[in-house]
Amino acid sequence: MFAVVKSGGKQHRVSVGQNIKLERMPAEVGDEITLDHVLLAGEGGSIQIGTPVLSGVLVKATVVAQGRHDKLRVFKMRRRKNYQKHQGHRQNYTQLRIDAIEGATATQKQAVGQTADPMAETPAPASGAMPAPAEAAAPVEKTDGKVADKPEATES
Repeated sequence: MFAVVKSGGKQHRVSVGQNIKLERMPAEVGDEITLDHVLLAGEGGSIQIGTPVLSGVLVKATVVAQGRHDKLRVFKMRRRKNYQKHQGHRQNYTQLRIDAIEGATATQKQAVGQTADPMAETPAPASGAMPAPAEAAAPVEKTDGKVADKPEATES
């Protein structure tokens, strides 16, 4: 089973047993965290898509480490102006181990009346075929490329 969770303004695809690095969270090593902003969950061929989040689906994780990423070098320069600026940046992170993905399954969703695959109801068009327009457009008259005569202005 996998899920797409939103944390720190980013979306991450997670599965059970995976270690991921997220933006810094206020937690100690060994604490258990629950991620409740689950945007999508799937198992095998069935997928649940939230609008915008899935209610009742949770991702349980354990904090493995708190740390800092490798240093990024920032170098700014203006040519011919004798201006050079060196700067470094290290982003903080929290490393999590995904323990479980809990919540509604696709079979429970189908019992409510929703389908597990939202694209299942839409028939697929033939390969290379364009969908038919909703309304037929008025026929366009073709000209032989000459400019039509303008109506003469009447004097009043």
